[in-house]
Amino acid sequence: MNNKKELQEFKKFQAFQAIILSAGYSKRMKKFKPLLPLGETTVIENTINNFKKAGINNIVVILGYKSELLQDYLEKINIKFIINKDYSKGMFSSVKIAVENLNKETKAFFITPVDIPLVKKSTIDNMIKAYNENKASVICPSYNEKTGHPILMSAELRNTILSYENPEQGLGTVIKNLQYSEGKNQGKNKGTVIKNPQYSIMNLQVCDRGILYDLDDEQGYEKVKNYYKTMDIPNKEDIETIFKLENTDKKIIKHGEKVSFVASVIGEKLNQKGYNLDIELIKSASYLHDIAKGNHNHEKIGAEIIANYGYIKLADIIKNHMDSNLGKRINEENIVYIADKLVKEDKIIKIEDRFYQSIKRYSNEKHIINNILLRYSKAKILQRKIEEEIEEELGDIFG
Repeated sequence: MNNKKELQEFKKFQAFQAIILSAGYSKRMKKFKPLLPLGETTVIENTINNFKKAGINNIVVILGYKSELLQDYLEKINIKFIINKDYSKGMFSSVKIAVENLNKETKAFFITPVDIPLVKKSTIDNMIKAYNENKASVICPSYNEKTGHPILMSAELRNTILSYENPEQGLGTVIKNLQYSEGKNQGKNKGTVIKNPQYSIMNLQVCDRGILYDLDDEQGYEKVKNYYKTMDIPNKEDIETIFKLENTDKKIIKHGEKVSFVASVIGEKLNQKGYNLDIELIKSASYLHDIAKGNHNHEKIGAEIIANYGYIKLADIIKNHMDSNLGKRINEENIVYIADKLVKEDKIIKIEDRFYQSIKRYSNEKHIINNILLRYSKAKILQRKIEEEIEEELGDIFG
């Protein structure tokens, strides 16, 4: 390690272990799920990489059925594995073997089936953060009130887990049987903490559909493959989830909705003239651009919020939505910028009117006025460029 900070980071992540359960028969899928292709690699390697991206390299895969197909594969990528000879007894037998072999330094461990391969790095990051802040015995990620994987469990539950033989619902039974009384956590992690003198359980609200998507059958596999192609851009349900988690003001939501409409119309018209703009990226970035409105430097704070949900492309656009630069070709960022200038609250207005209101507000502050005039000039140049490209005036399109 080069310095003390790096050593501390190493120790922090060494305290967490990831257990991937890959011993089952894949009966419903009728294909060996771990080695199915997904993106540029396989299902199992995607699942492994979810943890690696979050800085967790202490990873163990539990093998069973067709273990010979995976041993060489895992050795090549330097991943530890344990063979469960009793895999026919069900998944919980793999859970017990994994827990029996926990490293001494492990304070908490993630556990997930191999066929949930598209969990975001941000979800794992936030689960680690929640554990460090709350020291919950169990943390379950939840998307729109539906819990998924991976589950993060304190190593202090080791003996409790090993005391079970073969519970009907596996690890779910163990968690349900932890006695607790209800309570609410109102902290930053937006979770529900249920505590008793012995245990605490947190359902951590996340914006990550991947925690629910598995490969139980062919239909599930197709769903996962489709999600893989689009997971870096939130859909309408994801956007609504983010607004809910951030307690976003309704006025901001309405403004974002109108900006999204205006931006998508402009983007589609440019595509009709030969552009290849990502309309879904434009829509979602426009919808979320003012997520931190009301804060100083809200564009930077908003970008950080959206990046924390794992949407890096959106974050880059949101960071620049106040002052976008025009290059040789109009891009998605430019469109979000101009659409925002065409909307006041939830009403479409002329750019001149939008900037006139700002000039009037800061009439006695010369340096601010100069910045406003500079932005107005840039906005008008961009407007004219768009109108030349689509061969229509924006005023005629939006009235």
